[in-house]
Amino acid sequence: MSSSSTQSSTTNPATRSGAANAAGSKGPNNSQSTAEKQVEHTETPARDPKSIAPLQYAWFAGHVFTVVGTFIEILAYVTFQGHRQWSQIIYRTTFVVIVATYAISLNQKLKGQIPTFYALLPLESFQYGALASLWLISRGHLLKLIPYFVFSLLQASHFASTKLIAGTANAEKIDSEINKSAAKLEKIVSWNNIFLGLRLVLDFICIRSGAFVSLIAFGIFFRLRVEYSPGAAETVRELYVHVDKLLSNPKVPAKVQDVWKKVKWNIEHYEKHELKPAKPASSTSTASDNNNIASKKSKDPQSDLFLNGDKDKRQK
Repeated sequence: MSSSSTQSSTTNPATRSGAANAAGSKGPNNSQSTAEKQVEHTETPARDPKSIAPLQYAWFAGHVFTVVGTFIEILAYVTFQGHRQWSQIIYRTTFVVIVATYAISLNQKLKGQIPTFYALLPLESFQYGALASLWLISRGHLLKLIPYFVFSLLQASHFASTKLIAGTANAEKIDSEINKSAAKLEKIVSWNNIFLGLRLVLDFICIRSGAFVSLIAFGIFFRLRVEYSPGAAETVRELYVHVDKLLSNPKVPAKVQDVWKKVKWNIEHYEKHELKPAKPASSTSTASDNNNIASKKSKDPQSDLFLNGDKDKRQK
């Protein structure tokens, strides 16, 4: 997900939700809780559409197409038309657009810099963009589109309210809705990723084509989400609590409980490893540039999905 530049406002209670500022400015890299984050931005006057760069329009159009394409696919699945050729064409085309949109986000984020692999890992536009590239050529499933649909819905709405109709009553209504629903929608994305992982495990068990590669790639992606997204980590903790409560029931067979106790022990004694190189970069300037791109202080999953490095900052 990406958008235009954002200037966070945390001290003024009258500040509207969402992010809005001129392209090119960068928000602070503060670590924030995802479960209760709110989109916030400063008041912005109505903008002349001519002042918006063509690349921003392309980015906005990509998100709009993603929303429309996913909505059509949802209707196709509900009406049992997902196997039709026209549905498959829309599905693949939507992922082509998603890859292009996230490429724009990543390109604007890097601003011509050549980062190391480890500097790319925290960037959500890189994570979801790379995953979309795999989903484009792998077995289709509606769950794969849901995260992009949610992000695009928020981003397209945000862009419209801060760039196209800024300063109007409708813009304020849109910002208010974003502020109310952002955290809930993000939670939906986190749970969707868990269900998608289970679906990929089922595909692997059923020995479906490409299931092994998809499962391994998604496992790496999910590991990155848990590492860099507080929301994803919180969802995993919630799942752990639910499973522990369920399997601790006396009615559960003893053998199952014994297996769970071993799994639980391994989880509780898991030694966390930071996803970073063992040795510092040899070039001081290169290391400095990469630290600017992927600061470990920033754990906000929305921190790099905005055009020109803007950030959709949410706060408790």
